[in-house]
Amino acid sequence: MQRQFPVSTAADILSPDHDQPNETIQSGYRAYLKHHGVNGRVGQKRMIADIARYLGAIQTNADGLRTSEDAVCVVEAGTGTGKTLAYLLAAIPYAVRLGKKIIIAAATVTQQQQILRGELPRLRAATAWPLQVELAKGRGRFLCLNRLELLLAGSEGLFPGLQPVSATGSLINTADSQLIEGFAREHYEGLLSRFTSRQWTGDIDSLDDELPNGLWQTVITDNRSCFNRDCVFFSQCPYFRQRAQIESADIVIANQDLLLSDIRLGGGVVLPALKDSILIIDEAHQLPEKALNHFSAFAGLGSSQQQLAEMKTRADAAEHLRVKDHKLEQRLGEISKHAVEAGELLRELWEWQQTQAQWPEKTDRFEQQPLLQRYEAGACPEPLRVLASKLSQQADKLQAALGDILSGIAQMLDSDGIEPDESERLQGESLGFSADQTYVETLQRLYHQIAEIPDESSRMVQPPIAVWWTKMSHDSGDLVLHASPTHGGSYLAEQLWQNAFAAICTSATMSDGHDQSASAFRRFSDTAGLPSASVFAVHESPFDYSQHCTLRIMNAKQRPGDSASYIAELSAAIANSLNFTEATLVLFSSRKQFTAVMARLEQLLDKTKYESMLSQLSAQPAQLIAAHQKRMSTGQGSVLLGMASFAEGLDLPGELLTHLIICKLPFAVPDDPVESTYSEWLQARGGKPFDEVSLPDAIIRFRQAFGRLIRTEKDQGRVTVLDSRLLTKRYGRRFIEALPRCRIQRFDPPLE
Repeated sequence: MQRQFPVSTAADILSPDHDQPNETIQSGYRAYLKHHGVNGRVGQKRMIADIARYLGAIQTNADGLRTSEDAVCVVEAGTGTGKTLAYLLAAIPYAVRLGKKIIIAAATVTQQQQILRGELPRLRAATAWPLQVELAKGRGRFLCLNRLELLLAGSEGLFPGLQPVSATGSLINTADSQLIEGFAREHYEGLLSRFTSRQWTGDIDSLDDELPNGLWQTVITDNRSCFNRDCVFFSQCPYFRQRAQIESADIVIANQDLLLSDIRLGGGVVLPALKDSILIIDEAHQLPEKALNHFSAFAGLGSSQQQLAEMKTRADAAEHLRVKDHKLEQRLGEISKHAVEAGELLRELWEWQQTQAQWPEKTDRFEQQPLLQRYEAGACPEPLRVLASKLSQQADKLQAALGDILSGIAQMLDSDGIEPDESERLQGESLGFSADQTYVETLQRLYHQIAEIPDESSRMVQPPIAVWWTKMSHDSGDLVLHASPTHGGSYLAEQLWQNAFAAICTSATMSDGHDQSASAFRRFSDTAGLPSASVFAVHESPFDYSQHCTLRIMNAKQRPGDSASYIAELSAAIANSLNFTEATLVLFSSRKQFTAVMARLEQLLDKTKYESMLSQLSAQPAQLIAAHQKRMSTGQGSVLLGMASFAEGLDLPGELLTHLIICKLPFAVPDDPVESTYSEWLQARGGKPFDEVSLPDAIIRFRQAFGRLIRTEKDQGRVTVLDSRLLTKRYGRRFIEALPRCRIQRFDPPLE
């Protein structure tokens, strides 16, 4: 990976008086405006001042460590404010003065690239600030040369007589296992050829061709499987080349998932240490949900038994390890023993669950999703907690034994005079046991959470753990057990905010929009675990929505739901609203609604128009957006239909989007196991789940969806909402007031 800017003395950024970084901020902003011939924005100036004031108030000791109380600077900046430039201009001079690095945690890899290729080069061009900037990605984005070499060599040690295992520890199914042979070799050789000829850096995001399904998972590794400096390919490793560049970087651009993974590993593993960094969370409204996803876990009882059986077979087959080391012989025996005992406990758990199962009837509602059984308010039955405790103990013992096996193999690989064939065999076995260790870690996370659920007498003290079962049907499919925290605030408080030297959260939608006070951030503050001393600011978009945007609300007759009459009215309204000569985005609330409406539209629209629509049901988002942009660039119209993933982060400025249709207010589905569990617990404590959880979350999602339309100051168009609850429910006004001021029109549904 090439460094983006030349290395120089970062201190040169500051004005001659190093105690006055605000002077550098002001001169940098003036230089930027002059160089690019643009005018300053009021909201942008205020955001710069907010962040500079926050950073300037931090107190430190002689070692440069923060001594002032934990606090986060939270700035909501409407679309068009220019928040990226604002936080860069404010943070860079302070980071240089304080001797800190800057970590920018974007929402996605795509946004990382936008920051890297957007405002940073523009700022550098205007100021000549000598910054070294690096993009940080996890191991899963990079080719593992050692694993590729073993696959090409056909190493028996990699998957010794077993079904192949991916780097994540999951079994590769029989169909995908054929990738190891036949046509897969051609792809493997192609990857190696491109890398060695320097046509490719080893980064999946820079690979031109799409790989067959499942193949990339076979050529990556994780922190457990990686040999680090003991690997023969260490000096060529794409991942460690990135790491070396990150260590000397002034600014590191990561994403939120990588940040959460890094702190789960103990911090400072992939990214700079938080105590030495100014942390900027962009699109911060996504952080609490991402945190929950990182600490949730699930495992099928059947697939776990299979994995444990494979683990036992692997341990029993490692005869030469037993010969080389008595301690390893003992540990291999322990793996076999505990794998069998864990398997017996899983069978006991399966039998118990069969006697307790209360699966819902298979109706149309569940046609596209598995059956689900959940424990209300997190009230997990004692027999399940007891079995989970025993399984967690077995998982701990397996993890300890696997750790010793891997340490022993590492020592053998580090010994002098080891033969190449033996080294290759040991490395292959290490990869297999590392994959086992990764899978056992999932079992630990799952069963530890359930085992630690308190009894009824103390269940109301802390937010509950949601526990539920799923299976695809009454008659088939694995029985899958899930567990997830329902609230990640305490974890973020302990692992993120307490450790970071400084932290800045920014997004266009973190508040519920009812005013600009700290109370509007109550839901975000709670779910993100923000310290009490945190500071908040809101800066509205500079765009003139009153002139450029019309909000159209349908006086629907049917109540939103799954009824045939509602789907018929909704479908007719969509068909009547579509103009196939312009750029339209239709957002659905669920796959079920999407599928039902598409079936109806096939009857309402002529064949040519129906088949011209770009539907997320039939293609990947990136392909759809590319096709949409191509159509619009050639003067055609385009209708894009999607779900929640299109309601956030999608940037279609100008003529790429002039009509946005929102089918339904984005309340969470009523059977979401995590939100339902938390809401029941909250209500039992005397809280109001709808007002405190469902409504603010829906308003934030609605504001995000609305924000897809106006992306630049010249954009104009209309937003059509096909949900009359905006007009008929007491909370409807809250949704409207949370939006920028725009023209509002009401209309009746079309006659059937």
